[in-house]
Amino acid sequence: ELNCEQCEEGMIHCGENRCMAQSHMCDGVVDCPWGQDERNCLRLNERMGDEGRGKLELFQPELQSWRPACLAQWDPATSSAEICNLLGYTVVNSSNLTMKGSDGQFTTLN
Repeated sequence: ELNCEQCEEGMIHCGENRCMAQSHMCDGVVDCPWGQDERNCLRLNERMGDEGRGKLELFQPELQSWRPACLAQWDPATSSAEICNLLGYTVVNSSNLTMKGSDGQFTTLN
C-alpha cells in the first residue's frame, strides 16, 4: 500500500507512524493510540462462530495462534453477557462451561 508504515519482523503497525512488538498484542494493556492492539483478541471458533455460537478462543501473539480461553472465575450471572458484549453480540441465549481432556476449561456460547 502507498505510504504505509513498514515494521521490522516481530513488530506490528500501531498507527501514527508507530511500530510495536507483536508480543504486546492482546496482553490487556492498550499500547496503540486507538487500542488496535487489544481489538479482535477474543472470538468464537470459526466452525460455528458465524452462527453466533462456538468455543471461546483467545489470540496468543507469542504463538501466533488461537487457543481455548481459560476462565478461572466464571460467574454464570454476568460473565456470558460480558463476553458476548466483547464479541459484538447484544443477547445471550445460553452458555455452559465444558471440560475437554488436558486442554482445561473453556466455554461454549449460544
